[in-house]
Amino acid sequence: MNKIYVSILLYSGLILLILSIANGFMFNIDVYVHHFLKQYLSNDSIAQTLNVIAHIFSPFNCLLFVLIILAFRFFINKKQFMLYGFWSFSVFFIGTILKYTVGRSRPSLQFDGYSFPSMHVLSVSLLVSLIIFITKNNWFKSIGIVLIVTMMGSRIYVNAHYFSDTLGSLIIITIMIMSLKLAEERGDNMKLTRKGKVLIIILVLVLIVLGYFTYKLIHLNQSIHDPQNTGKESKATQEKIKAKKPISIAIFGVDSDVEREADNMGQRTDTLLIASINPEKKETKLISIPRDMSSDIPGVEGNEKIAHAYAYGGPKVAMDTIRQNLDVPIDSYVTVDMDGFKKMIDIFDGVNVTSNATFNYNGSSFKEGKKENLSGDSALNYVRSRKEEGAGGDEGRTARQRQVIDALAQSARESSSIFKLNKILKVSEKNVKTNLNVADLKSLYSGYKEAVQSMDKMSIDGENLIESDGVWYFEPDQADMTDKVNEYKSNLK
Repeated sequence: MNKIYVSILLYSGLILLILSIANGFMFNIDVYVHHFLKQYLSNDSIAQTLNVIAHIFSPFNCLLFVLIILAFRFFINKKQFMLYGFWSFSVFFIGTILKYTVGRSRPSLQFDGYSFPSMHVLSVSLLVSLIIFITKNNWFKSIGIVLIVTMMGSRIYVNAHYFSDTLGSLIIITIMIMSLKLAEERGDNMKLTRKGKVLIIILVLVLIVLGYFTYKLIHLNQSIHDPQNTGKESKATQEKIKAKKPISIAIFGVDSDVEREADNMGQRTDTLLIASINPEKKETKLISIPRDMSSDIPGVEGNEKIAHAYAYGGPKVAMDTIRQNLDVPIDSYVTVDMDGFKKMIDIFDGVNVTSNATFNYNGSSFKEGKKENLSGDSALNYVRSRKEEGAGGDEGRTARQRQVIDALAQSARESSSIFKLNKILKVSEKNVKTNLNVADLKSLYSGYKEAVQSMDKMSIDGENLIESDGVWYFEPDQADMTDKVNEYKSNLK
């Protein structure tokens, strides 16, 4: 009965801790502990020692040690191997699930990923607990406690984790230790029935599926998340998303170009969009920016087309260029390779659009007013055409881009297939880059969903002119651009 009460207290404590973190109640305590350690452990040799310990007992290394221990148990005691193996997997699995569910940002931008719980502390606690369970050695128990406390101090000292992250790891491992003890006590006295075996098989299959999708989410985050050069912006945007405040996002559609990549010339944007999303007003303002628009690019002399900004300095320079030339705030960005855009359309079996013009492009024919289902290749031809007879230039193309994006978003909202989800994750890993992480995107989807469904699409008026350098540029109508930018910015209030 005492164990039940203790278990309830531990589970309640973990839930209370997570809620306290979410509401900011732990922040002052976390800051105090960090300052305390910095004040009393200011010696360089101490800092180096803590870093070495964190490196030796990293989650990956701890996992290797655990696998080696389990391999030995397989030949000595297969029953223990199954029990300890399943328990160890569960600890790592629960820690990872919580990390991506809570989605807490790190205290320092030097470290990528999420903060709660501390996987360093959880991993070393798992390793220490497993050795104690197998050896029953009290002497090692003392060494293990010192190692765990040292790891906690190390992660807080280098500002990789908050104190509450490490505390969460201790609560999790304590809960799991109690579960293991209970399993050991009952293991000797319980005989598994046929029904019990079936339940275990189902549980293992469920864990495998959950483990697979957890791995995919982790891999997706590592593949698409690009914090370089936009770290401070990412942090500020994360806070806005958590508070459900209006945000402004730049969307870049880039073309894979083997020759440009080989010459290290960077990517040019084929599509430029900015979106101001207001969850309170439940409204989104979307502006299509003509790719040939005459612009000043920070750090580049002379006049340039705005599409070239991405090639000069990636998303950071592209965002700065939009800020400077349109006088709009940009919180974050999403870059989509057009090849991935094509594959995404094929995943949803094409998109249904009504052509806004009659023209031919790259073997595809389109007739104004005709509704048809476009495959990935056809949709790409539809949104790329601009110079062909009847295509309507940049204005016609930007209208088609908005059409296809709208249709694709509609298909994504209506689909709930788990098989399509796996394909989406695969395509996203290779073709999407953003300074938002998976948790931010999940929060955006859930908290801003209604705002995105009410979308006001706008394009900038102007004309194409040959300028003094002999190059065609799109010169925006300044009055029209000012009106639309003001409307865009008013949606951020």
